[in-house]
Amino acid sequence: MLATLLPASAPRLPPQPGRIFPPCVSAPAPAPDTEPEQRLLESWMLDSGATFLVGEALVRRSLAAPHIALIGGFTPRRCGIATFTADVHASITAAFPSARVDVYALAPVANDIVFAAPVRGVIVEGEASSFTAAAAAIEASGADVVWLQHEFGLFGGSAGDKILELIDRIAAPLIVTLHTVMPDPDADQLRVMQRMVARASK
Repeated sequence: MLATLLPASAPRLPPQPGRIFPPCVSAPAPAPDTEPEQRLLESWMLDSGATFLVGEALVRRSLAAPHIALIGGFTPRRCGIATFTADVHASITAAFPSARVDVYALAPVANDIVFAAPVRGVIVEGEASSFTAAAAAIEASGADVVWLQHEFGLFGGSAGDKILELIDRIAAPLIVTLHTVMPDPDADQLRVMQRMVARASK
């Protein structure tokens, strides 16, 4: 099951037949002088159902070339989230060549995976210093938005709480895609989810 957490300030989209969206308010109209590539970017995000990218950092600023920090598993790692993250990166950069998408790849402790571009940094499961280093790199890069692929077993710690070491240290708006939503989370899972929801709501 997938779910996405948007910053609270992100505009919502009106519902359309056959599509499900969060509670809606009208999205702001683009300024008359909006660059053509920015209009194309916004149109693609709406038409593709990629509501997770319709946030203040991308829509309310006139960004011809948005800068996204994308966190998750990544190929050649063999897992569903790695494939998902790689597909997201490929789709954005193919449609919008001027967009900058920095990938921060999650790796298991016994890591023999060799990552290549576009991976900017590697985050090792359960290694706190690895998460703080990634946060510092994201801050230094000036990313407009951070997009996190979340799965409890991906980060290490209690219910994957090592990821909190990263999200507590970044200033950019946070978007979270939840690849698993627990109907009855235990205490640790609930704690982590509440922290992520609070941070993504800023």
